Amino acid sequence: MAIPMLASSIDDLREQVAREPENWVLRRQLAETMLDEGHREEGLAMLEETMAGFERAGQIHDARSVADEIVRLNPTAVRFHQKRVEYAFRDDDKLGLAQAYLDLADALFREGQADKSKAVYQRVLEIVPDDARALAALESLSALATPPAAKQAVPPTPAGRRYTGMITAIPEPPPAAAAPAAAKDEDEFVSLGDWLREDEEPKSTRMVVEEKEPTGDEDADFQDMLRKFKQGVAQNVDEGDHESHYDLGVAYKEMGLLDEAIAEFQKALRGASMRVRTYEALGQCFLEKAQLPVALTILQRALVEPGVGDEQLVGVLYLLGYVSEGLKKPAEARSYYERVFAVDIQFRDIGDRLRTVEAAVS
Repeated sequence: MAIPMLASSIDDLREQVAREPENWVLRRQLAETMLDEGHREEGLAMLEETMAGFERAGQIHDARSVADEIVRLNPTAVRFHQKRVEYAFRDDDKLGLAQAYLDLADALFREGQADKSKAVYQRVLEIVPDDARALAALESLSALATPPAAKQAVPPTPAGRRYTGMITAIPEPPPAAAAPAAAKDEDEFVSLGDWLREDEEPKSTRMVVEEKEPTGDEDADFQDMLRKFKQGVAQNVDEGDHESHYDLGVAYKEMGLLDEAIAEFQKALRGASMRVRTYEALGQCFLEKAQLPVALTILQRALVEPGVGDEQLVGVLYLLGYVSEGLKKPAEARSYYERVFAVDIQFRDIGDRLRTVEAAVS
């Protein structure tokens, strides 16, 4: 087939692209012509469209070439370094993957993210153990005083933990007259404090239950304490205190009381804040109850929350991929895992998960 003569002016190329909107080779030529003529921002935007187009068409090698070009033009763009890692991984290019990781680590370090860059340099050594550049970078980074990396959440398990002891404490809500508390960190787990005492006047947010000697029947003792605990919660936690209901949900879930946790998370979801992480917690509960279709429905609702990007949805996207795997939908799982991979290549076991569903799809 004869190759058509390509136009050289931006206007001519725009007309050709308008006629062939999915001709990604032509669109790339338009982007490069824009860059040559000094239209940097428009040219970069067009290159990004071209990269995404090649990716959708399954032309990963071409998408990777465009990502390389974008990074050459904008070496601090961490997002495109992450795409280069993703493409090298999908291309099964071991040496290219190591190089993409190196460049990503350098970019992260330049952006002041020393902890993340250190983790990426370590990934390089998993691929090429004697890489001089990664070894030198890690030696330099080890001399820097950096805060410890945030603890990652534990991957989902097929069943919740069974609580076999007695309830001793739950999170303490703020006093009614106090100023609003500062927002909690997304990764913060509930700190269980003393909340089992109550003074009659004035009304306190603390509560107590009548203490009895254990009967020797652990399950009966637990059920009795749980019943009294729920009574205290009903008396002391307002329906509109959505943050306290979220904390209670976490506490119940940690004790393996999934139905109670779900009820509290559903109350928390009525509030305007913490909706994404509440959807994630609900999805996790239904996953642990092996109710995968329900978990899928709940988690998908988080995707349409206004003003929320993949950076905030990374946990939800991971669970959606995990649930889709369980429902024997590897193509959908791959789509969700790819979005996680593009945001955080170190998230849980995302590399292994993506590799597994890639094999299932192909």
